[in-house]
Amino acid sequence: MSQIKANTKLILNQELLQSEIDGETIMMSIDNGKYYGLNNVASRIWEIVKTEPIFSELINTLLSEYEIEEDKCKTETLDFLNNLINNKLIKIE
Repeated sequence: MSQIKANTKLILNQELLQSEIDGETIMMSIDNGKYYGLNNVASRIWEIVKTEPIFSELINTLLSEYEIEEDKCKTETLDFLNNLINNKLIKIE
């Protein structure tokens, strides 16, 4: 079960090295020594998370930019964010 709720604030790990190449984000975690690559949609989510939104703001932005059903958007975004949390790429407040 996710710890992320509608009013959960999303915060990037500031210890990451990152770059953008052809619309995709590439990152390296200094903490775990791993590289990560994000596709275009994941890179867009990453860009939004840089503004430290709450989860509901992130979802509203994605729904305004992509043609996707709200439930599917929430489910897929939660899966992605939980993966980022598990890899210590973001934290929640």
